[in-house]
Amino acid sequence: MKTLIVTGGIATGKSTFIRLLMEAGGARLRLFDCDAEAGRLLDGGTLKAPLSSVFGPASVDSSGKADRHFLRELVFRNPESRRTLEGIIHPLLHQECLAQMLAARQNTEVDGFVIDVPLFFETSARYCQDAVCVVAVSRGTQKTRLAIRNGFREDMIEAILAAQRPIMEKVAAADFVIWNEGPPDLLRQQTQRLYQHFFHD
Repeated sequence: MKTLIVTGGIATGKSTFIRLLMEAGGARLRLFDCDAEAGRLLDGGTLKAPLSSVFGPASVDSSGKADRHFLRELVFRNPESRRTLEGIIHPLLHQECLAQMLAARQNTEVDGFVIDVPLFFETSARYCQDAVCVVAVSRGTQKTRLAIRNGFREDMIEAILAAQRPIMEKVAAADFVIWNEGPPDLLRQQTQRLYQHFFHD
């Protein structure tokens, strides 16, 4: 079984690429989505005590769910707070990912394990991966998508992008690059080629 890290930057279209990749692989691929798992942790009440202890009672609501707006404003404006939050969440994500990867390895019908790690290059966690794929667009495209899709202000967009490693540095460090600008068919063609080359050749 081969393991592929998929990363990129915010608003690069990584989720669309992963959807196409999973469609290509069908039941032969398994996916671990770090954002989805982090969301489950933030909404499940598991982190109520550590979050409120570190960031104060405003970081969680009465049911124990994290206040994502509060945390987003905090961590994108304060690098130290971001690192603290990552220190709480990332070890739990890493442990769960490795457990799911082990289960997939024991299934002879599974060819590959895809791990969606938005901040792979920004963290020290490693997953015994065989390769890293970066989904990339220009910085200008990222800013436009964030403004249209999320409605973020210019200062928030700049803070978000400043918190991530520049996309072209990630491109230089990748084993594979999916360039996601242009017609949708181009992304689909790149996805099919990568699937065949990496998981089957």
